[in-house]
Amino acid sequence: MELWKKQKKILAAFGGFFVLMFLGTLVSRAVYASGLTQVETETPRRMSLAHQVEASGIVREGQEYAVHTLPGLRVRTVYVQIGERVEEGTLLFDLDTEELEETVQEQRLAVKKLELQIQALEQNQSREEALRQQESARADQDYTAAREQADQNVARAQDDLDAAEDALEEHRNSRPQVTSQEDRQAQQTAYEEWAAKEAQAKQAMEEAEAAWNAAEEEVKQLEGQQAEAELEAARQKAAEAQAAFHTAQAAWKTLSDNPVEKPDFSAEDSALEAWREQQSSLESSAASAQRAAEDAEQSRENTLQEAGRKVEDAAAAPAADSSLEVTRLELESAQTSLERYEKILETEGKIYAEAEGVVTDICVSPGDPAPDGAAVVYADLTSPLQFGGSLTEEQKQYVNQGDEVELKLGNASRIDVKVDYVAQSESSPQMYDIRIFLPENTGSIGESGTMYAEVQSETYTCCIPLEALREDENQRDYIYVLGKRSGILGEELAAEKVYVRVLDQNDSYAAIEEGALDADTEIIVSETAELNEWDVVRYKD
Repeated sequence: MELWKKQKKILAAFGGFFVLMFLGTLVSRAVYASGLTQVETETPRRMSLAHQVEASGIVREGQEYAVHTLPGLRVRTVYVQIGERVEEGTLLFDLDTEELEETVQEQRLAVKKLELQIQALEQNQSREEALRQQESARADQDYTAAREQADQNVARAQDDLDAAEDALEEHRNSRPQVTSQEDRQAQQTAYEEWAAKEAQAKQAMEEAEAAWNAAEEEVKQLEGQQAEAELEAARQKAAEAQAAFHTAQAAWKTLSDNPVEKPDFSAEDSALEAWREQQSSLESSAASAQRAAEDAEQSRENTLQEAGRKVEDAAAAPAADSSLEVTRLELESAQTSLERYEKILETEGKIYAEAEGVVTDICVSPGDPAPDGAAVVYADLTSPLQFGGSLTEEQKQYVNQGDEVELKLGNASRIDVKVDYVAQSESSPQMYDIRIFLPENTGSIGESGTMYAEVQSETYTCCIPLEALREDENQRDYIYVLGKRSGILGEELAAEKVYVRVLDQNDSYAAIEEGALDADTEIIVSETAELNEWDVVRYKD
């Protein structure tokens, strides 16, 4: 019983310990979770982006007239003021007529001088042209004479070459006949064979004669002796030796009577050597004639080239001389200027308005010379007014010439108009000027207004709130999306950095290139504290 009570107390203690541990864990997790950054998320949307453009400007005159007069003429009186309304024929200002008359006389004298200069230049050019034609004719004659002489030289050299080649060809055809090397060898062999046989036959004959003489001598020695038998044998031997001698003598005589002459080709060789020497001389003559013909041909080409160049030089157009044409242009300009001065003089120096309008600028003053430019400028009241404004480079992407837009002038309602002109500003290249011609009876000069335009982009698959888009120190765009990682509480939510490419954006949304995100990706659009990559976060309560 006591043991059971003791075990119950131990179990109760363990149970209390685990309850305290569980409560501690819950408290710890609650404290940990309460310290996490809270975020709000959205998933990508499929949508198009609306771009709105507003541009302020003012109403201007549609067309201006500039009244000009000749620069330098002294102004006597100005009769109008800026803002004054003028009619066609209204006197604007007049000029000092006394000074104008002096200027006209100077202009007439300048015209006369130019006319005399032109006359002299025309005479000089006519004389120079005659001399040039004469030189051209002489160059043609010289060319013809040079060509004829060169042709004769070439023909003579060719005749000499033909004669030398004919003589060489004729000599080649008269080559002396000589015994071939094979025949020469055969004749030499035949002679040597005969000489060897003749020498052998002569030696055999001489040996047979010696044997015969020896046998006769033996017979003479035995005739005084009593040995008949030996004598008869010696006589028989002598007879045989005599017969052998006569046989050898006959063989030698046959060879001796039919000798083979020793071949001698020296005459043939001498004739061939002489022929070859003459051929070498003829070949040298032909080569010299060939070179002479080539030299004559080259000399002909050089002579004709030099003479031809002289013909070309003589026939070439003279060096450009624009003095006459320039003087004529100066005369034309002087005559035009004189006509303008005389026309002003006819009106006694009075300058009038050519159409109805309002004076917007006066660039002349009494007693001062007239400027080189507009003297008086006035707006044409009969032409339509125009609205002018400026666009930034970004706004220019959505507004082009011919686009339909809305325009609000002063307190009037918006009207639908068309953009008539868009061009880069000359004074500010980063800006663009726009012009809108206003309907008749719309607006007044100097009135302020605003142009409104809205352009809808194409539909993009992946669009995110603009506040979700961030930029790193290298100006690369990125966003944070919800990812997962292991942490104190097990698998936890974390901020994962994803770099993106922006295709388009307005003041609310940005279109992202497909591939980086899918339709279920949760994008962090706001957070309660600054985020770093892989920071653990939780949803905002």
